[in-house]
Amino acid sequence: MNPTTSRTVSNPRKTVRYYTSSYLLRSELVRHIKSRHWFMIHPFSRFRFYWEIWLVLYTYALMLAVPFTIAFTGTMRRENYVYFIAAGVHLLSTAEIVVNCLTGFSTDQYYQHVRLGPWDVFVNYLKGMFVIDFIYAFPPQYGEDPLWDEHVKFLLNIDNGMMRRYGHCFSTVLYYLFVMSFGEIGIPTTVHGKVLGAVCIIVGICFQLYLILQFFKLTTMTNSTKRNYAESVSQLQAYMGMKQFPKEMANRLMFYYEKKFEKCYFDEDKILSTLSEPLRHQIDDHSAARFYTTVPVFKDVPRSLLLALVRNMEKEIYLPNDMIVKAGSVGSWICFIHTGSVAAYTQSGKEIFHLYDGDHFGEISLFLKNKRLLNVIAIEFTQIFVLRRKAFIELVPPENALYQRLEEKAKERMQQILLEEELYKSHLLMVDGGGAMTD
Repeated sequence: MNPTTSRTVSNPRKTVRYYTSSYLLRSELVRHIKSRHWFMIHPFSRFRFYWEIWLVLYTYALMLAVPFTIAFTGTMRRENYVYFIAAGVHLLSTAEIVVNCLTGFSTDQYYQHVRLGPWDVFVNYLKGMFVIDFIYAFPPQYGEDPLWDEHVKFLLNIDNGMMRRYGHCFSTVLYYLFVMSFGEIGIPTTVHGKVLGAVCIIVGICFQLYLILQFFKLTTMTNSTKRNYAESVSQLQAYMGMKQFPKEMANRLMFYYEKKFEKCYFDEDKILSTLSEPLRHQIDDHSAARFYTTVPVFKDVPRSLLLALVRNMEKEIYLPNDMIVKAGSVGSWICFIHTGSVAAYTQSGKEIFHLYDGDHFGEISLFLKNKRLLNVIAIEFTQIFVLRRKAFIELVPPENALYQRLEEKAKERMQQILLEEELYKSHLLMVDGGGAMTD
């Protein structure tokens, strides 16, 4: 494995979840490699992924080592191999401190802006888990008789009537609550004692049932969206089996479901219907802000206008090789790429350009009622927002900066398309002519 690629952003599920298109993934990879901090570890790198798996195993080892060493510090000799194993497990915590000091961190809630500066990383680590990691790195068996070991022994050997009575009562309550036995008090012999014991046992059973129900409730709430997704996928598979779809079509449908719902299915319309109008507007505005901040042509446009435009847009999803726009068709809308990438071809098959997140196409149809000049095909899973000409004209006046930008871009792109098409046709004629002369 290349050590450079293992430190940089890779392609595990966690990375794909935050960088929703291959363009964003490649951009982050290039930014990391070309930056001054190329030696830092990206939080979404393959190395960090495997390091977190190792930390799970390390934590379990720590949970076994700490109680053992505390309990037997007084009797365990320095020559005992268990002593050195436990000390080694703790000293490995220093490696976690070093790795954390070299791992970047995200600066926003969407995890798309990662800071890799060593000083910034160190300060952020100091504000976070550094103290806890440092304490874990200090072995409890250090020294002949640690202070906390003395405290534990003192509590065990203390001869205090109140402390003993408290411990006795506490253990008795646990016996009753979990209906294990009557503890050290034995089975009651008096009528009052039996009644009280029966009541305590009933309360204990109810308490256990309450804990079990709360556990199942928490489990159900946590996995409900995944279970709903599994049920919807099962229905889709049954539907495809009944219709006898070919394997390629079935795979495309499964891919569409996985990308659209991200393995979590929920009824968005039902959720929104329970919210008040102001809350729904806030949700729409939040989603709109995540989108329009990635579109360069919207720069310096008033927020109120952008929100109005996004509310009038329609979201569409395309799979790889889907035809989004067909040359020669009549269109009256512009498309903005939210995530994904597309390729544009002229009618004769000449590839003009590729477009990525934040780019747009179809702006010519906003100003001219002519047929489409390009075939636009999705390269990967692509989400776009479509704005109709009618809504655009109603919301954006001709003197607006956005109107002028798109109009200028439409003229520039139209000239580019016509020129590229003419040159490509001339090239084809020359090739055909040369072939005919050779024949």
